[in-house]
Amino acid sequence: MIDEFVNMHTEMAFRNNASTAILRAMANLGKPFNDALAAALLSLNTIHAPIQAASNVWSLFNENKDTHMHTWYTKNVVPGFGSSWFKGQEDPQVSWYLKSLPTEIVENLNSLTKEVQKYTDKPLFPNAAIVTAITADLLDMPSYMGMSLVVEARLRAWTEIYQQEYKPMGF
Repeated sequence: MIDEFVNMHTEMAFRNNASTAILRAMANLGKPFNDALAAALLSLNTIHAPIQAASNVWSLFNENKDTHMHTWYTKNVVPGFGSSWFKGQEDPQVSWYLKSLPTEIVENLNSLTKEVQKYTDKPLFPNAAIVTAITADLLDMPSYMGMSLVVEARLRAWTEIYQQEYKPMGF
């Protein structure tokens, strides 16, 4: 499961998402790696990679399947659902990763997905945030530590991207 999780996030890090775009920009500006990495990390856990919010959605759903969707659905967003790359369809990286999870977890996520789609009247599917929240839960990690999984899984890709994009200052 962990190897599959790391592979999923590594592949996703090569997409031009917010954190990767920021890291690239910082590398192109000649900023040191630690500055570029810090800037990329500061973009996480908001609209981009809302791991904590997705964890709350997952926990609330598991505590009470009858929980009202409006407690999660704000500004036309359900944290952990939808994709900028795969509108109205499943993200293949997430689908691939889900195959490594226990059947009971996948079935529960499928039930949640149906609730999200019914409530929003949109074809929204799980994204990396919700499967990261689920993975943290499976590892008995507190929800506020779920982001550490993302950092660990994306660091290798971000290092490679930084090295490719780095433009040193000409001193």
